[in-house]
Amino acid sequence: MTKKNYLGNVIIFFLLAMLFKESAFIVYNFPTFGTLVLVVLLILFLITISNKTVNFNKNQKYLIVLFLALFVVILTSVTYYYTLDALTESLLLIIPSSIVFMLTITDSNPIETFNKLSKILMIIGIVISLFGIILYLFGELGVVFNKYGLVVDFGPLTIGQITVGNASLGYRISSITTNPNILGWLLIITLSSTIYLLKAEKVKLLPFLVSVILQGYALILTQSRSSLISILIIIVLFEFITSKRKKNFVIYAIILSCVALIVFFGMGFSSIGRFSEGLSSRNVIWDKLLFSFSQNIFGGVGFGNSKDLIIKNFSSSAHNIYLSLVAEVGIFGLIIFLMIWFFGIKMCLSQIKKSRNRDQLKNNAIIVSILIALIAHQFFEKQLLSYNFLSVYWIYILSFSTITNYKLDSREQTAEK
Repeated sequence: MTKKNYLGNVIIFFLLAMLFKESAFIVYNFPTFGTLVLVVLLILFLITISNKTVNFNKNQKYLIVLFLALFVVILTSVTYYYTLDALTESLLLIIPSSIVFMLTITDSNPIETFNKLSKILMIIGIVISLFGIILYLFGELGVVFNKYGLVVDFGPLTIGQITVGNASLGYRISSITTNPNILGWLLIITLSSTIYLLKAEKVKLLPFLVSVILQGYALILTQSRSSLISILIIIVLFEFITSKRKKNFVIYAIILSCVALIVFFGMGFSSIGRFSEGLSSRNVIWDKLLFSFSQNIFGGVGFGNSKDLIIKNFSSSAHNIYLSLVAEVGIFGLIIFLMIWFFGIKMCLSQIKKSRNRDQLKNNAIIVSILIALIAHQFFEKQLLSYNFLSVYWIYILSFSTITNYKLDSREQTAEK
């Protein structure tokens, strides 16, 4: 990355800081870490953006209008049942999202930033996967941050990971995170980055295979159904879009499906069983959210309040971003949210159709594949519109989708000439 591309470095810093915010060590030992990161981000943003002239294109202006509309709905909803936590949660969405958007569209070389971030995410994916797998294979039952987990002793040093499940049903690993589902959606992004890097010729085949095997195995060990389905959607879509010969893609898809079935059925534990478990009592929570929405279609109970006002008697979260959002901010908020999401998809597909070079096509292909897969993922999870890595990454790739004049790397520029 060029020395002058400070904005790209700030984007990478913030996304990586948000990723490490998901680690159990940070969660249980440094609860103010997220606030500190936001303060540093704000300072860096003000320093790097001060001399920048921002010229918004038509698509960026449209996305800004949609974001502003969503933010107005969110802030207005907080006044219905005001709580300090709800206001804080709203600001922790609006401030970072606005900064990430501005940083992304003013980045002097966004595709280079994206490639560098993808390489770092691949490495992190390898490390957290290896950590979780080793503890799964060699760990013994113990206590990790006052929760059940698997631990390994190295003399005076003890390391461990939080797990869910038991020996007979199979432990669900969390690696460095606090929950298997969190590890699952982290691996969605790190695996997607790895797959993209191979297609973009930024990583060699052997490191790619090692990386995919480790991350894929770790993802299976999370037993996160939504994450497993999402990564398959991403792989199939990405390969279909970037494949020069669509007939070859059909063969590839059949092989991939067979490999997936062999791996799942060959694991020897309950990963497959979890697909037949049903909704794990989520339907009861969803009924509560739907009933609350039916009582106040246009208003809701206020952004961030559903967990305290609607499902306070449940230990689990909403596990559905759409029902949670519509119950909190009403139907108009959900419509605006979906308009933002589908606008990003539309922009990527439009650029893919108009693309005159392979780098631009591959970049938009992985972004639109992730955006589409997350639609399915968030039917069973609730991470977007929160102060976490996945939500910030979602804002980042949405913002990226509006860039139409970014530079290509030197190799592609040479090829174009």
